[in-house]
Order: sequence, then structure tokens, then C-alpha cells
Amino acid sequence: MVWHKSPLHPILITIALSAGLVAIPASLSRAQSGANTPARSEIKVGWNSFEPPETGAPGRRVGGGTRSICPAEARELTALVPQTNMGRTITARPTVILYVPALPTEMNVEFTVTAVSEDNYTQVSQQSFQTKGGSTIALPLPETETSLDVGKLYYWDFSIVCNPKDKSGNIVVGGWIDRIEPTPTLTAELQNASPEEAFEIYSREYIWYDAAATLAEQRRAAPDDKTLAKTWQDLLTSVGLEEIANAPLATMTSAPNTQSSAP
Repeated sequence: MVWHKSPLHPILITIALSAGLVAIPASLSRAQSGANTPARSEIKVGWNSFEPPETGAPGRRVGGGTRSICPAEARELTALVPQTNMGRTITARPTVILYVPALPTEMNVEFTVTAVSEDNYTQVSQQSFQTKGGSTIALPLPETETSLDVGKLYYWDFSIVCNPKDKSGNIVVGGWIDRIEPTPTLTAELQNASPEEAFEIYSREYIWYDAAATLAEQRRAAPDDKTLAKTWQDLLTSVGLEEIANAPLATMTSAPNTQSSAP
């Protein structure tokens, strides 16, 4: 596992899906080719308009209180997702971003992605590694993993493993991923876009995972850029996570113990 840092269980899901449960307002259409690109200082505020499916696992954004044997610090584990826990991507292997608080010792963690359908759930990816935390991490789905399919819903969860023999006490956060098909106009816009322009386009189209990942990479590469710092602060504020905007940012470029259950 390699980390680049700058200053700055599969879970059981009770499936109750039915068609059309992922509500996308008409005003937030997937093809907004006529919209003007917002200025860098303008951050969308409608991320929470995308509702997750009605299942037994609505997602937990913050580790929160638990009777776990985990250290108290672990409860600050936070998924960087909108308050509804739902986000969209046009990427086959999107990047998930989360804040891992500083832990008193190196601990085992697990990152799992599960495909969710009306009839079942299928684990498509699992990574495990160790970390002492203390930063916001960008965790991409590896190239060796099965890619996410267009039109399907996925649930991801990230766990701090406190007792390998009894994972019921783990600190867990997670969220939903809706992979969508970009319109030809959107694809053309992104083809020659700079990272700054790509972030603005993703934000305009309410494509959370790709917007956040694009901005996080810019922020990591230029930690002293005040404009990027302000934009990052504004993005997290737009989803109620401003308190972790100043955490150091790291990117994991490889992960040991990666498993894929999909063919």
C-alpha cells in the first residue's frame, strides 16, 4: 500500500428495491447541456435531492456512537457523501473519499463494494489494509477490480475492524453509488476539459463522486492553493461536512488483499 500525503463486509442488505426508487428531480436532469458552467466560487447545493433506494441499509455517513470496543477516536470516521448517502458517477471505477480520524494504533480496515438489485446483492470488490488514519483518503476502485455497470446501483462500506472475531462492533460508514451513462454532449465537454473545468462540469450535472474526486486530486497536488482550498471548503459545506475540510488529504495508489467476487 502506498500513500501520497500532503499537508493540508460485506454488510447484509435487506433488499426492498422497486423500480424508480432513486428519485432524480426533473430540474436535475442528467443531460443539462445548455447550462452555463458556474464560476469556481459557485458550488451546487442540490446534492441532497438524490434519494437512496428504500432498503434495510440506508447508509451511515458518520461512525457515531456505539457500544463497540473500538477506540473513541474511530467514531469520527466519516464518508464524504451528501446527506442522503447517494451520489452519481459516470466512471467505471469511481473513487470514494472518506475521513479516517487519527487512531491510537495501526488498525485493520475493510472497503467493500456490493451490487444491489431487486432480487439480491453481490459483492464485487473487497480491499483490506492497515492504517493509523489522521487524514481524508481518496480510495479508488482498483483497475484489477470488476468495473461498475451503467444503470446499476451499488452500496459501498468502509469498516474499522476492532475485533476480527466479532465484526458486529466495527465502526462502519457507507453510501450509495448510481452509475449513469453520460450524454454525448457531456462526453464531448469532458474530453478536452482541464481538471478545473471537469470539476465545474461534474458539479453542474450533480455527479458527486467524480466532482469530489477531481477536486480532491487537485487539492492534494497543490495543497497551498488558496482558491482550491476555498472550493474544497465550499464543496464540503454544501453537504454539511465543513468541519473536516482542513484535514490532510491522501491518495491510496495500491492496496493489498484485494478480492473480487464477480466473474
